Amino acid sequence: MKQLKKFLAGAIAFSLIFFQGFQLAEAKGKAEKGKKQRVVDKNKDNIDDAWELKFKLGLGKDVAKKDNDKDGLSNIVEYQLNLNPIQKDTDHDKINDSDEDSDKDGLTNLQELKAKLNPALSDTDKDGKSDAYEDNDADGLTTKQEFIVQTNPIVNDTDKDRIKDGQEDKDNDSLTNQQEFKIKLNPNVSDTDKDGTLDGDEDLDDDGLSNVVEFEAKENPLDRDSDDDGFEDGKEDWNKNGIIDTNEVKKLKIELVTLEDKKIKVEYKIQRNKSKGKIIDESGSFRGTSVDDFLKTITFSQNMNMEDIANEVKQTFNVENYASLEIELVFFSGKKIKFEDNKEKNEDDGNMSDGENEENDGEHEEN
Repeated sequence: MKQLKKFLAGAIAFSLIFFQGFQLAEAKGKAEKGKKQRVVDKNKDNIDDAWELKFKLGLGKDVAKKDNDKDGLSNIVEYQLNLNPIQKDTDHDKINDSDEDSDKDGLTNLQELKAKLNPALSDTDKDGKSDAYEDNDADGLTTKQEFIVQTNPIVNDTDKDRIKDGQEDKDNDSLTNQQEFKIKLNPNVSDTDKDGTLDGDEDLDDDGLSNVVEFEAKENPLDRDSDDDGFEDGKEDWNKNGIIDTNEVKKLKIELVTLEDKKIKVEYKIQRNKSKGKIIDESGSFRGTSVDDFLKTITFSQNMNMEDIANEVKQTFNVENYASLEIELVFFSGKKIKFEDNKEKNEDDGNMSDGENEENDGEHEEN
C-alpha cells in the first residue's frame, strides 16, 4: 500500500514538472503544422512567452512546472495540449482537463503522464499499437488494465512481492488479474455477477469445468469445446483434475470377479458428446454409486503398465486379489489398452506339462 501511495504521489508530482517528452509540433496539432511562428522564450522553459503573458502566468523560472488551475496538469503540459492553464475545464464539458482524453486512445491525460506516455499522441512509440493496449512493464496487463486494478504501469511488480501484477489475484477468487480480464470478469470483485459463486468457481461456458480448472488445463473458459474435436471440455476431463485429453479415457470397461465369486462390472463411454455408463456390483461395495462418482475415484494413464493398472483397480475396488480381471481402455489420444488376467486359468495352465505350459501372467494388447 505504501508503495502504491508513493507511486501515485510521484506520478502527480511528475505531471507538475517540466515534461520534455513531447514534440511541440505534434502536440500543437495539425492546424499549426507547417506554419512558421516566431517563438520568444526568454526564460527558456520551452513555453512561448506570449502564451505565458496571455494567461498572466509571468515569465519566472518555475512557470513550466506550476499547476495554476490545480487540475493535475502542469503549465507546460497544458501548453503542449493547447489547454487553458487557469481553468480546470477548458472546454466547459464538466470534465477536468486531466480527465480528458486528448488523443482519444482510451487513457486520460493524467494517466498517460503517470505511465510516461504522450497524452498528445495515441501511439507514443509509433509501433502501431494504441498506448492503452501497450504493456510497457511486461507484467501481462495493458496500460489501461493497470489503472483498473490500481497497479503501476511502469513497474511489473507494484507491491514488490515477487509476483508480477498480472499474476496477482486482487479479489481472492482464485483467478489472476490477467485471467479475469481475458474472460471479461471484474478483477476487483470476487463475484462479478453477484450470484453467490466466486468467479473462479463459475462455469461460464457451461461445459462442466470451472473457470479455474479450464485455465489450469490450458483450455478456453469461454468455449465449450476448446480444441474443436467434437467433445465438450468437461466430457474430456471426466475426473475433473484439470488435465485434458492425454490421459483422459473415452471408453472404459472393467470386469472383476472376486475370490468369493462376486462380479463387479463398470462400463463407461463417450459418444457424440454424450456419456453413458453403468455399474453392476454383486459385492455391494459400489451400491448406490453413480458412474460419474466412481470415475472420480480411479485414475489411469496411458503410460501405466499392466501391474500398475491392476493395482489401481484393486485399490479402488478395495480387494487384495481377484479370481479374474478384464480391462479395456480407450484414451482420447487414440491409444488402446486391453488387459485380461484369469488366475484360475493360469493355475490350470500351471498343472500342464512343462512342454505345454506357456508363461502367462496376464494377456494384454496395446495399440
